[in-house]
Amino acid sequence: MTSLKKVAILFRDHRLDQIGNTLRFGYHAFRRFPRVRLPYDPLWLILLVTIRCNLRCRFCQIWGPNTRRKRPSFQDMNPDTLQQILDRFPRTIAVDFAGGEPFANPHLFEMARLVQERRIKAHVVTNGTLLPDKLDALLETPFEFVNISLYGPDAETFAKVTGSSTSVFDDMVKAVAELCRRRRPGGFPRTIRASFICSKDNLELVPDLIRLCEKLGVDQVKLKNLHIRDMPGLDTQSLYEDDRDARDFVARLQRRRFCVPVFVPRLFRRDYNPRRCLMPFRTLPVDGDGSIGLCCVRGTAKRWGNALEEPGIWNGRSMVDARHELLDPTCPLPDVCLDCEEMVPKRPQCGHWQ
Repeated sequence: MTSLKKVAILFRDHRLDQIGNTLRFGYHAFRRFPRVRLPYDPLWLILLVTIRCNLRCRFCQIWGPNTRRKRPSFQDMNPDTLQQILDRFPRTIAVDFAGGEPFANPHLFEMARLVQERRIKAHVVTNGTLLPDKLDALLETPFEFVNISLYGPDAETFAKVTGSSTSVFDDMVKAVAELCRRRRPGGFPRTIRASFICSKDNLELVPDLIRLCEKLGVDQVKLKNLHIRDMPGLDTQSLYEDDRDARDFVARLQRRRFCVPVFVPRLFRRDYNPRRCLMPFRTLPVDGDGSIGLCCVRGTAKRWGNALEEPGIWNGRSMVDARHELLDPTCPLPDVCLDCEEMVPKRPQCGHWQ
């Protein structure tokens, strides 16, 4: 999407205060963020509406069988809490409903409608396995964007990765196809995207997965690089630029012709510290208790502050320190930042689709 089209959509879909806030962000981004205390509100909110999930994916750092990370604990977000958060940040233009598995929260559809009433775009990231019982509600809810995380092109691979049964995959695939088929032209969800996490041990599955996505009728496919640390057997599976197989894989994809746009994974670089991440300057994660996070990767925690209790949390000590880390090249970044796709230049896209 061109910059001019993005500006046109901004003026068409949002209020004047939201437009002004977004333009202030753009001005400071153009100046490469000369300060760490920002004169605008977050553009996007990442709302962790539940920590619960019905899958046990092998690479999940919350529910995965080999995770060493302490599992966060917070209550499901409810409409009252959401209203309080939106009252704090009325000039935001978009909300990502995330988790856990967002569809496990019984208030999700009501909260999406509350968001739209404020002329804020609602996005959701889901594993798709709860869709069969929620198709009607989803088609009637104003989601601008739905991302369905796929874990394989077939039932056996899916079951191996997620710890679930093969029947779960079969039901999910049917539901996604039905969602795409029943969506009215110009109706919700506006965009349906499928995503897949690529690693050294699953690259051969990608062509079959793309073909599955074409058959289902999704609007686009996003391939992501595995970003994981401190999980035995998995922390060596990410894709790096100095790995010839990874480079060849990306090159082959870019030469292929697909029926949908396909965004290929960003390859990590070793000893690479470009500090390109804009998340603490643009986005604020908030969980069901109101606790904030510094970015979508680090998660939320009480020690970083609470959006419900601290009116100035966007420019609180935790956020200011996170921005300072990114702006000061002499300040070492946390390990979790070193292999993160937000630190890699613009995501390449396959050049051909029908």
